[in-house]
Order: sequence, then C-alpha cells, then structure tokens
Amino acid sequence: MHSVSLRLRPQPENYDIKIGASLISQLGAETRARLGPESRQAVLISNQTVFDLFGLRAARSLRASGFKVCHWLMKDGERYKSLQSLEQALKFLSQSRVEQK
Repeated sequence: MHSVSLRLRPQPENYDIKIGASLISQLGAETRARLGPESRQAVLISNQTVFDLFGLRAARSLRASGFKVCHWLMKDGERYKSLQSLEQALKFLSQSRVEQK
C-alpha cells in the first residue's frame, strides 16, 4: 500500500491518502479512528454507478465500526455536480436528521 501526505492550504492539518487494494474494508475503522467514539452516523453520497461497485462494502465496514449508515444517490454525470444537486443532498441530510458533532 502507498501512502501520500497532503497539505491543503490554508489548512494547518495534514492527512493521508491511502491507495491500495481492498482498503474499503478498513473504511469503518479508519473513520472511527478519525472521528472518535461519539460519532454515530455516516452518510454515503454517491451516484448509482459507484454505489453499485463500492456502496454495500463501504456501508458494511462503517456499520461494523458502530455507525448508523444512510446514503443519498445523485444522478450520474458531470452536469449533476451542481448547486441543485447540492440543495437536494442538503435536504436529504436535513430530513435524515444528520448532525455534525
């Protein structure tokens, strides 16, 4: 597995990007380590194509680490990466009572 350290401006914090086979099975443990024991919810935002490939495995890993998981699927294609899609995603998060802790 390769690891890359990345610094985003103006963020004072670095984080690792992990690249490797089967890392999705570690998503829950990595997320738990990063967010801590108080975090209870995780939301997967994807499109149908990517969710079909990785969504169930991602959700399974997150649930195994104690997260309640829900997902919102946007339409496929660059044209759907828009403010309208963002509005729909935020509405979904609000209706799902997802809170940042």
